[in-house]
Amino acid sequence: MKLITTLLALAVMSLSGWSAPKEFTDYGYSFRGNQLRIDNLVPPSRMTIDELSLMAESSTDINDFMSRLFRASPVLRDNFVMMHTTGSLQRASFDAPRVIVFGDGYFISFNTTQGAKPTVEVIALNDDYEFTFLDLDFSRSNTVEKDPEVCAGCHGNNALPIWEPYDFWPNAYGSHISRFGTTKERDLYNQLVSRSDGVFQYLRFAPIRNNFNGVVESFTQYAYGLGMLAMVKQWSRQAERLDPYFYAMLGALEGCFNFGSVDAASSDLKTFFPRSHHAVIDREFLRYVEQTRTERQAFKNYLIGKYDRNFDGSPTLFPIDHNRLIDEVMPVATLKFLFDKRGLVFESFMMSQGQNPGFLQVPGNFEKTLQSAMFAYDETIMSALNPDITDFFGFSWPFFDCETLKSESLQATADETFVLPPVAGVEATPRSSIGLCIDCHVKSRTTAPFIPFDDSMALREWLLSGGQEKVVDRLQRDGFGKMPPNDEITEDDKKVLIEVFETLTSR
Repeated sequence: MKLITTLLALAVMSLSGWSAPKEFTDYGYSFRGNQLRIDNLVPPSRMTIDELSLMAESSTDINDFMSRLFRASPVLRDNFVMMHTTGSLQRASFDAPRVIVFGDGYFISFNTTQGAKPTVEVIALNDDYEFTFLDLDFSRSNTVEKDPEVCAGCHGNNALPIWEPYDFWPNAYGSHISRFGTTKERDLYNQLVSRSDGVFQYLRFAPIRNNFNGVVESFTQYAYGLGMLAMVKQWSRQAERLDPYFYAMLGALEGCFNFGSVDAASSDLKTFFPRSHHAVIDREFLRYVEQTRTERQAFKNYLIGKYDRNFDGSPTLFPIDHNRLIDEVMPVATLKFLFDKRGLVFESFMMSQGQNPGFLQVPGNFEKTLQSAMFAYDETIMSALNPDITDFFGFSWPFFDCETLKSESLQATADETFVLPPVAGVEATPRSSIGLCIDCHVKSRTTAPFIPFDDSMALREWLLSGGQEKVVDRLQRDGFGKMPPNDEITEDDKKVLIEVFETLTSR
């Protein structure tokens, strides 16, 4: 119902002449037989990462680079989001937002703050379904740094773009399901439309109709379309653990379990496993559902709090029922349960700094989008299941037979030990280093003092006013007062975190 309602709204806007940016339905996967195709997201003829790097190195300055970039990839002119608040190394404010253009397999962000260091940040999906990070510095001689270590401080060792799931993005203009939540947000956005300096001279703003700024939805579908591919590719590195439980994961996304109640879902889940697994499901599945529901509420409260910090008191234009997508709890809880039993942390693969407890909602259908991306895990396994590929409003989605999934699951898990010890390393790390700081000092504060680790502009001011010496001292301590207190990150991670602070204060 959510998808159909949104599609009808988009159809009305198209008839009204609103057509410059791509719609979220333009960013679905497609299939050739049982072969996954991502041409809609990453055209085969797109500019390569090496070509973009060479373009930056050979440009006379950042203005020359922008001119050449938007000529080479004009789709970027129409497809962009603007961040009035950001946790990145680039600063942002209401009148000088961080601008992220997207398309052709790229996310490219520009800092519009007056006097800020002329840098451009790039994330690109490569042919192996992995993300390449580039830092382009035009301050003196043009330098291109590939996969800088400092990026891991925010993006984690499992490096993915950072973007919150559908349908609320408190840091972006168009925060409420691609609509302005308050009059203040709308009015601040309207002040930016007439700008013609810097990157703004290349952007083509689509007219806002009925308070709808659909490009934010499109960006979400695009970001998660690329992000899920990279995420699933990371899963494949743990194939020995995940392969036997892959069919149950598909079943959770297919709707093979009755998610109307926990008891019904638990009973259906047990039909996918031998009797030796049932006691663990009976004993623990309910806890995962309750925990996931609680974590979702805490996550939503955190996002609401971020928005209210900027817009509280402004008249509401578009309210959101933040529980309207509450049904996502059950499939996510099932995936978390299955990953945990295999010694993996599902949250470690999220496109977030750590606050997101495992949600992947998109404007279309997250279950079908993720199922499609799972062809990148093992195309042979997926094809052998002979899914029915169905076209639906611009998307191509696979549909699987639940009885086939159940039969394959029972066969694959017959001799498996259900609970495995945790995996050491990055797959067991549920958040980035800065995400851990956000959890303690912003999201779920108890005794920790408030420090704005999720707001680069505010954090920069705090660091420059004496905070940098304090936080570096705490990170380097060994004993009383050390941070983080329970050794949740490695010494190398601490060095990267210190580099994040040094970079932020120097730009």
